[in-house]
Amino acid sequence: MADSLTGLTGMEKKTGGKMEKKKSGLGIRAKINSLIFGIVVLLSGILIFATNKFMEYNAEYEHVLENISKITYIKTNSIKVARTVVNMCAAGGNVAGSGHPEIVETMKQYIVDIGVNIGDEPEYNQNRN
Repeated sequence: MADSLTGLTGMEKKTGGKMEKKKSGLGIRAKINSLIFGIVVLLSGILIFATNKFMEYNAEYEHVLENISKITYIKTNSIKVARTVVNMCAAGGNVAGSGHPEIVETMKQYIVDIGVNIGDEPEYNQNRN
């Protein structure tokens, strides 16, 4: 309550009649801005980390799909070549001109490629023949 003679409140009397604001280090606007900036930096870091992991997993997945494609090619063509070569030999056909040697060479290369992609870990070698 203000003094009736001087018009000063109790706080103003103690400071010599001057109202002084208490100074803090940062204003509320600066605190909110720094909080928002910190959140943006944190989320950007998480986004960069997640994108990096996504790209690593995508590369691994690509290798797996490539291996599956090669295995499917080997499975399909090995059956076809085995049947037709036997029939061609029985009928006296030209095996060298039929394109089967090229298919067999491609299958050999795919087997080597798959072996390199899989590696030498024991858990992946159990079905290798």
